Amino acid sequence: MSYDGLSLSAAEVAAPAPTRDHPPLTPRDPAGQGVVTATVTVRNAGARPAEELVQVYSLGASGTDSPVRLLLGYRRVRLEPGETASVAVPFDTARLALWHAAAASGAAPGLLDGDLRVPAGAYAVAAGASSVSLPVRGELTVTGPTG
Repeated sequence: MSYDGLSLSAAEVAAPAPTRDHPPLTPRDPAGQGVVTATVTVRNAGARPAEELVQVYSLGASGTDSPVRLLLGYRRVRLEPGETASVAVPFDTARLALWHAAAASGAAPGLLDGDLRVPAGAYAVAAGASSVSLPVRGELTVTGPTG
């Protein structure tokens, strides 16, 4: 398989409100607020039909404690020899959230004191067949409070 280009349905999104709930890997509403769709062009360069699991990852944002690689979404596609397809993979930007500890009443924060917040920044978004093979990249800017 060969990958050729990655585009995002939005180049900039506002950070979602802090929460304690982490969103599912597949968005409940692909057209919902905070959902971005990564579209990847995939081509079967082989001589036989093949299935590919297109995976989309965040490679983090500089200046944040975001993970080096975070799976945002995936989509399986079957391609005939020589066939090319645009594969849409929606993901909720709330998946970029990190735990933000907060002290209660001026005391030291407890294990469960805090919430999930998405740090503002420019996130590298990449796609490929696995976390170690991500040949196409794009950028998603998250605006808003950094917590």
